[in-house]
Amino acid sequence: MVRARNLGPTRPELLPPGSRPFKADPVEEVNSPVEVTVNGKEAELINKVGWPGTYDLYRVDFRIPAGLPPGMATIQLTAAWIPGPEVKIPVQ
Repeated sequence: MVRARNLGPTRPELLPPGSRPFKADPVEEVNSPVEVTVNGKEAELINKVGWPGTYDLYRVDFRIPAGLPPGMATIQLTAAWIPGPEVKIPVQ
């Protein structure tokens, strides 16, 4: 799971981020396409939602691809075809 900012409007209302807190029931899915890569390999995306109660904080859940060697891995999130900064995390 990662926390991210600036992923854009959420469905179903498509309001600009920051105009009101994200709802919890039902959760609001990010409208833009989102992709997560780990060491350049595409990760399975589980969800991409506005974090309930926040104004521009998103929760993106994904599965680390199988077969990665232990050590530091590079994660990159791309939203609406725009890559974000790379982040390194330890994997086992």
